[in-house]
Amino acid sequence: MVADGVAYLGDGRTVRAIAVEDGTERWSFRSRERSYTDVLLQGVRAAPTVVDGVVLAATHAGDVYALGES
Repeated sequence: MVADGVAYLGDGRTVRAIAVEDGTERWSFRSRERSYTDVLLQGVRAAPTVVDGVVLAATHAGDVYALGES
């Protein structure tokens, strides 16, 4: 997902915001992992989505994060 010159991507358990112009990382957020007996749930499920400047990311652990710059 690219919005306002920033690419947003899921990289394992981490959501990253990368400046398209020069490739620098603007910010990153590491999501949690959850364990059910012998199954480990972790990682971002799909490409993050941007809505009204807020980055939405869903994970295999069943969480949905709303992320933004402050």
